[in-house]
Amino acid sequence: MNALIRTDKPQAERLFWQMNKTELRQYIDGHHAAQQFDADFENACRVFNERFADVTRERVESIALEHLLEIPGVSQRDAEDAADRIARRVETIAKTARA
Repeated sequence: MNALIRTDKPQAERLFWQMNKTELRQYIDGHHAAQQFDADFENACRVFNERFADVTRERVESIALEHLLEIPGVSQRDAEDAADRIARRVETIAKTARA
């Protein structure tokens, strides 16, 4: 599956990273004020999960971290924390979808 993600990485990134950098920055900072962002994020997680159902939590976290570190002003620690939260949310959605 990791080979598939590497091969199809641009498409995976487009599916998962539809939200803009400002919204991601707000997510990193712990702001959940934008209800639409939360809905968009949930949808992006679902799309990612459907497209790459067998992907590991660690791989989701790695992809998330790579993108979060590209946001100006985001520290390594903040990016790692947010990537972990994103991976947990995708994992939760995956478990719910399989139930």
